[in-house]
Amino acid sequence: MSDHILVCPCDEALISRIERKALVVRTDDAGWIREIDRLANARNKLHAVLLSSRKESLTGVPFDEDWREIPIALHVAGLGPFNELTERLALLKELNIRVFSPASPEGIRESRILASLGIDCGLTFEAEELDWDALDDLMHYSVYGRAGRGTIEPFHHVMSHYDPRTPMDFDSVYFENPRRYLHIDENENIALNHAALLRGEFIAQGVSSLGSISQNDEYQAALAVWQEPFLQRSACAFCPAWRICLGKFAGRRGEDAGCRTLFSNLLDAADSHRTREKSPRASCRP
Repeated sequence: MSDHILVCPCDEALISRIERKALVVRTDDAGWIREIDRLANARNKLHAVLLSSRKESLTGVPFDEDWREIPIALHVAGLGPFNELTERLALLKELNIRVFSPASPEGIRESRILASLGIDCGLTFEAEELDWDALDDLMHYSVYGRAGRGTIEPFHHVMSHYDPRTPMDFDSVYFENPRRYLHIDENENIALNHAALLRGEFIAQGVSSLGSISQNDEYQAALAVWQEPFLQRSACAFCPAWRICLGKFAGRRGEDAGCRTLFSNLLDAADSHRTREKSPRASCRP
């Protein structure tokens, strides 16, 4: 059986047909979180609840004390009124939750606020236009800041998982890396990512097919996508940070290539962090 983590909808019939798998269960209804925890852990293991409240603010989500032991990735439109956020802050800090916001100017600012309050957070990059300078500032705040802050993704993931010998895919933060995650619908159609699932671009059908997924031609092709910039000799092929970005922004880089500066700076930080971690610690003893 494949070791992939399955990203699936909140569908009791589907979940009951799956056994001994780690699951990410998607829902847009916070009222289902406790039931998802029960369903997923009955015959499988809950990896996370992916709660999409993209039309709501963080303060509009009905947080529950019973969520304390449940891992939650929460996607919201923004923070909402700050006074309401402070009223919920104590509970938020007790939950196993990461709050994702769009990488808009407001989302970048609000991620800094959340991290400063000790809340783990992250940015999503759906927007065509991104403020690369602001993102670079936030990255520096995330990786060079003092201890005690919440972490900010995808910067934290890169710093934690970087290996100079291996290209890395920070889409794992969003449960979208096919090396680790596969997406499945109510009919057991399997896709490489959520967008492909919605488009009906399936690579296999049936949970039983997971055992041979490594021999699937479309799956193997997806694992080699990161090599395309080198075959096409695109600008990404000459970027020093390609191994932590994998050309994710190639289609919307623009002439200023702000992504190059951001990810090159992040790569420098990850290299320095790795060197420090591997260096023998100095001793005050003779």
